[in-house]
Amino acid sequence: MRGDTASGLHVAVLGDPDGWHVRRLMAALAARGHTGTVVRWADLCAEVRAVAGSPADTTARESF
Repeated sequence: MRGDTASGLHVAVLGDPDGWHVRRLMAALAARGHTGTVVRWADLCAEVRAVAGSPADTTARESF
């Protein structure tokens, strides 16, 4: 299974939008009917949250 759909893939490309390697990746994606979004490393952020009731949820209380 390749993972692409009828409308193609949408890929996140991490790098400098002005860099030659990013331009080549974006051109290769477009040539194959795919799209991409370029994200600079400096703009990248993430957040991890515990799901209520999961083992990582420190607010959940068990009664015995």
